[in-house]
Amino acid sequence: MDATAGNRISLHLRRRTVAIALCRGWKAHREAPVTPLLLRRRSRRRLLSGAGFAALLVAATLSPPAIAPARADTSWTGAADTDWHNAANWSNGVPSNTGNDAYITGPVVPVVTGVAFGENWTWVGYGSGNSGAITISDGGSLTAGCCFYLGANHGTGSMTVTGTGTFTASNILMLGDYNSTGYLTIENGGTVNSGFSTYVGRASGSSGYATVTGENSLWSVSASSLRIAGESPSDSAYGSVTLSDAGVLRVNGGSGSVIIGNSSNSTAFLNIGAAEGDAAVAAGAVDAGAVVLGSGDGTLVFNHTDTGLDFSTSISGNGEVRQLAGTT
Repeated sequence: MDATAGNRISLHLRRRTVAIALCRGWKAHREAPVTPLLLRRRSRRRLLSGAGFAALLVAATLSPPAIAPARADTSWTGAADTDWHNAANWSNGVPSNTGNDAYITGPVVPVVTGVAFGENWTWVGYGSGNSGAITISDGGSLTAGCCFYLGANHGTGSMTVTGTGTFTASNILMLGDYNSTGYLTIENGGTVNSGFSTYVGRASGSSGYATVTGENSLWSVSASSLRIAGESPSDSAYGSVTLSDAGVLRVNGGSGSVIIGNSSNSTAFLNIGAAEGDAAVAAGAVDAGAVVLGSGDGTLVFNHTDTGLDFSTSISGNGEVRQLAGTT
């Protein structure tokens, strides 16, 4: 055997010896006995970990949950601009149907162009001598809470829904409450959906006015009837609804009724085209099963420019039908 081969064998043996020694040392370390001191240390860590977890559990159980502060009523100020969605325009934040009231008065008219909500009670034009207004446009939508009033407590309120704007009041929509005046204008393709309690001039001393005008403009009332002027039998109220230029009033999907002069002391008009005394315009339409001239002073007015208007809705009651212009 030459010296080179001997060196290789010696190196190989040394490597095996080192490897075996390392392996035996690692095995000995794994099999080393657990001393009482080490056992106590491990047990202490387990006890501390358990105690810490229990403390956290007790703290989580006993700590009261975070409760959001009660939201107060909010009022429109228009301090920054006309943007309904800007919190800087409200006294206590943008309405979000949190069960409170929202008041909209003053010369600056809020404009809804996105998704918006009223409060549980929303008052537009509230209080003696006060007036307020809302515009919904450019695809904006406003959804009321429980009750939505245009004019209340001796105030005057108005709302315009235009373009592809939408307003929804599934429960109560009042145009003119006690001793108040309310105006609703639906134009240029706007849509209003109102619910089971919809009045135009609700109570004594109130006046309500609604206009639906323009192609694709729609007022859809889901109640069995739309009552114009008066809620209770003795209310002294005034109401007027005008349908022009292909605007449509639909009641209960087309099967409901329009009551003109609901209360005995009321005065009410349903105008097809224009009101009496105004220039005739193209007619709108009533999509309902019946038009009822109620116990008050009710009048159905045809004042339009159509040459062959087919008014197929049944008409009944003790009021008047006036054909002023156009052919019906």
